[in-house]
Amino acid sequence: MLFIDALFIPFVIVTWLAYMLAPARFRIWVILGSSAVFHACNGGRNLAIFGSVVCINLLIAKFLVVPKRRGALKLAIAFNLIVLGYFKYIGVLTFGRVATSALPLGISFYIFQYIAFQIDLAVGRAELPPARYGAGFVAFFPHLIAGPIVRAKELVPQLVRAALPSAADLEAGALRFCWGMAKKRVVADNLSTTVQIVFDKALGVVDPLTAVAGLVGYSLQLYFDFSGYADMAIGIARCFGLVFPENFDAPYSSTSMTEFWRRWHMSLSNWLRDYLFMPLSLASLGRTRSAPWRPAFNIIVTMTICGLWHNGTWTCIIFGLLHGLYLAAEQAIDLEPVIESPGVHRLFRQCVVFLLVCLANVFFRAPTLGVAKALLASVVGLHASAVSSADFQGTTIPMIAFLLAVALLWAATVGTRRLSAGLASLSLARSPTLRGMLTGGLVFASYLFGPQQADFLYWKF
Repeated sequence: MLFIDALFIPFVIVTWLAYMLAPARFRIWVILGSSAVFHACNGGRNLAIFGSVVCINLLIAKFLVVPKRRGALKLAIAFNLIVLGYFKYIGVLTFGRVATSALPLGISFYIFQYIAFQIDLAVGRAELPPARYGAGFVAFFPHLIAGPIVRAKELVPQLVRAALPSAADLEAGALRFCWGMAKKRVVADNLSTTVQIVFDKALGVVDPLTAVAGLVGYSLQLYFDFSGYADMAIGIARCFGLVFPENFDAPYSSTSMTEFWRRWHMSLSNWLRDYLFMPLSLASLGRTRSAPWRPAFNIIVTMTICGLWHNGTWTCIIFGLLHGLYLAAEQAIDLEPVIESPGVHRLFRQCVVFLLVCLANVFFRAPTLGVAKALLASVVGLHASAVSSADFQGTTIPMIAFLLAVALLWAATVGTRRLSAGLASLSLARSPTLRGMLTGGLVFASYLFGPQQADFLYWKF
């Protein structure tokens, strides 16, 4: 069940009504029941796997981690990594001898949530909640598929309070959901057509102009698709009186790769920092003085694992490795991570960062290394004489015009750090009529200008 499926809105409305009518102590059961239905609508196998992971994690937490028995945390982490490795990487690990089945829905996200949950319990950053809340903070369907990666200490207290949403919550949540849907349908889905032609049908062998359009187009598609999902998830949660952490903060306005990862998929970046990079740094603390390369090595390892987390393919591994090299290089030259004041220097840095992100995204999107290399060769003009196939006829010029329109949108909205705050102030400071018109306009635009329905890009991870 996609967020943009015809049945999804009725499903949310029914769940919301049940939540509003239920006594406070039963609202967590509404969340658990609706999330089970959401999983079941996407296949009974998904529900069975998710339920098993939840039950075993809660048993480990109750009987092993909380009393802090020796080796308990290692067991908890090992269990979660084995589950993730089996379903996501068994084909790669066995060199294709074991056939891989469809990836369980949202497994990459809820496994990371439970690893963080077990570590926080073991080190005393969180307390073991009752089982229904230990399941509910992960199961709640809006963030189940593509984040944000919500931690127990962020969501469990809100679930326990079970406060009903205010009128302001409902208004802000509905507007945020519609804004996310418009980003997904109007921008991301329109970009997907030509991007698919460049990466899949043409296998990267195109003229330089088309190659650049595909490369830039995919980076914009990925942002608007993924941040659109995050906006929709945050908006739904707000309608239930729950606050999710922000996941994006205008990442393409960053002036360094360090700043970019502080703004892009922030819940994942924070997870990698707290549960991977920091433990690696602490483990090598005594050796850093004798081995000054250690900090850069830790960064590269962290980001390579980030690429591997997305998918066990060489293209995703290279994607993570490139970002690790970017961050390590910035640290080596002691680059100022953020430039606040506007000017030519800031604009130049923003363009360089966007270029580096686009180059790494070639590997993130390409189905094979061969396609990635072919597209990069096309960008530098090695395929300048390539003849566009019939699939490109009538698409290249509209694509360029559309990219220009998106660039203006980027400059006007995405390029500012105050996107969410600006959107909220624009709507909430006006009359109820204008607020309703804005929300309705976003919905209308989503269905009028949105092409044939397309999956969210991050669902496959």
